[in-house]
Amino acid sequence: MATGSPYEDLYPLNQDCEFDTETPSQTPLRLSSPPWQIKIDGAQVHAGNIDQMLGRFMLVNVVNASSTVHALFHFDEPNSYPASSTVARIYSDSDLAGEALLLTEVTSESNLSPSPSSEVFRGAITISSDPASQALNDGAVWVRFGDSLHAEYLGLAGGESPLSSAVASLDLPVPTPTPTPVPAASTVSIAILGAALIILTLWQLTRAPRPKRRQ
Repeated sequence: MATGSPYEDLYPLNQDCEFDTETPSQTPLRLSSPPWQIKIDGAQVHAGNIDQMLGRFMLVNVVNASSTVHALFHFDEPNSYPASSTVARIYSDSDLAGEALLLTEVTSESNLSPSPSSEVFRGAITISSDPASQALNDGAVWVRFGDSLHAEYLGLAGGESPLSSAVASLDLPVPTPTPTPVPAASTVSIAILGAALIILTLWQLTRAPRPKRRQ
């Protein structure tokens, strides 16, 4: 925290404060509730000329160099929810276990840069035709022809009962039938059978009785 004229100085923020002093626009000041508390020597005062994106505000009252200023202000920051929080999940008709999503707050559907106050969240998942993608926590969901994709929002506390859900149809290519191959052994068997018949016929001919000669 820094003060301006006539007494310029720098003051460290609380150690657990996540306000971005390098890029204040990533943590814009919040003007709505809860209310700020600005005190000079214990007396409540008001702040003016608040610049949300630059993280600046001005004290209306004159502050002596020996005074103590206590400023309780509020700001927004980009929200992010890891997959382990089970805020949302995606699954298919073939992969009912599905996958939990990592959600991050972004500027808009077309602008994926972080945003602290857009209330637009993005999550990504891989759609795979590999049955091995049924494994949990691999970032992929297995799909087959005819499947639909299901999305569930379970709330910030996670849980099992979805607060809202959506379904999307998948335009997957029609599977190509695989022709059943004719076993090559059938042809060989016929050839062997034919050869056996020929040999048997020749053997019978050689075994046929010969006519006796008359004396």
